[in-house]
Amino acid sequence: MTVWRTLLIALVLGLGPIAGGARAATPVAPEDTEAYWIGLLDKGKALYEAGRYVEAEAPMRKLYEASLAALGADKPLTQVAGINLGAILSRQGRYTEAIAVLASVLEAEIRVLGESDPASLKTASAYAQTLRLAGRLDEARVLHERTLVLYRQIGRDENVLEEMNNLAAVLSDMGRTSEAEGLYRQAWAGLERLRGESDARTLVAASNVGTAVMEAGRPAEAEPILRRVWLARQATLGDDHPETLHAAINLAAAVDQTGRPEEAAVLQRDIWDRLRKVLGDTHPVTLTAANNYAGMLDPVRDAAQREQILRQVLDVRRRDLGEDHPDTLTSINNLGLALAKAGQTAEAESLVSRSTAGFAARLTPGAPPPLNLVTAYGNLGKLRLDLGRSEGAYEAYGEGTRALRRRFVDRRATGGSQEARAGLRAGRDIFLGQVRAGWAWAHQP
Repeated sequence: MTVWRTLLIALVLGLGPIAGGARAATPVAPEDTEAYWIGLLDKGKALYEAGRYVEAEAPMRKLYEASLAALGADKPLTQVAGINLGAILSRQGRYTEAIAVLASVLEAEIRVLGESDPASLKTASAYAQTLRLAGRLDEARVLHERTLVLYRQIGRDENVLEEMNNLAAVLSDMGRTSEAEGLYRQAWAGLERLRGESDARTLVAASNVGTAVMEAGRPAEAEPILRRVWLARQATLGDDHPETLHAAINLAAAVDQTGRPEEAAVLQRDIWDRLRKVLGDTHPVTLTAANNYAGMLDPVRDAAQREQILRQVLDVRRRDLGEDHPDTLTSINNLGLALAKAGQTAEAESLVSRSTAGFAARLTPGAPPPLNLVTAYGNLGKLRLDLGRSEGAYEAYGEGTRALRRRFVDRRATGGSQEARAGLRAGRDIFLGQVRAGWAWAHQP
């Protein structure tokens, strides 16, 4: 048991769920030695930080299962390994498995440390974030609200502000965007007061506000916030730091939405080139930049380049995340839309149909359908109309309408807010307008 005791000391002193800078993997030593188990942890962390989530799973799972068998669920090493494994599974889109692991860790931490211990609260927050990704929004909201109350009770102001951010993300997914923006702004103001305007956590909160404002359809208001974040990252981290480049991605999106696509495309191309040098061609952030750049290119003039980039992104996401991960499904959908605009409607319809079915298959019973599913149904309907398949188009529009109604009408999902009801009316009018126009086009003499 000497190996396990030494490992326990090393791990408890500062390792949380996949945190810290990138590190080189320790060469794996012979099995049943201390260096072997430390090597598994280091290898899993290094692969995770490189964005190679599928490869990261094997060493972290082996460490978790071995520590669970040797030490039991109540020991810190098992819990550290479990939290890390949960993060890896979540990154792969395997939310049900991640939730099971994190629930087990949280149960053990509460049993040993109590519900209000900072370690238990950190795991509870990670668990709630994974519930949100799985579409279990009511459960995520309740758990984040409970965690927020407990952080307030033990006087951890920074954790309170971070948990506000997490709760705001859930409310945004529920369609309660005004409440979400309000929480984001409270977190931003609080962190700026506690840590200063250029602190990393403050800038994350500011970026959340900018993104929320942009998603609310106010890109002109979002742009100066996101530009401020970008300039602050440049000043503190330099032009080529991944955090600076991530801030630039958000800024480019705001510039594009304010009606300056050429300026946005130039900025996005520079971001992509820099990320390829810093993180490599296949890192998730690099892929996001590539995808965004392709979306900013002219759909006719640059059709071949758009298709090439989007196919490369899809190939990597299929390899690293699997066919049914949300990011992979988004790439399938994006490629389909690009091909449709280039006139390749047959393959486009197949791809958008595949992505739509994938999003639908990921629905959690009782959870509101995500907006990307509603949008996918609309895209599928239009493509089928372009192919002259009016019945199939009407079917897709009908499914999209039902998904839209489920998302916004259910008062349990939206909180019954006035804003949610207004969003329902506006969204339904637009979507049903598509249905009516498409149906009339399909049946014209």
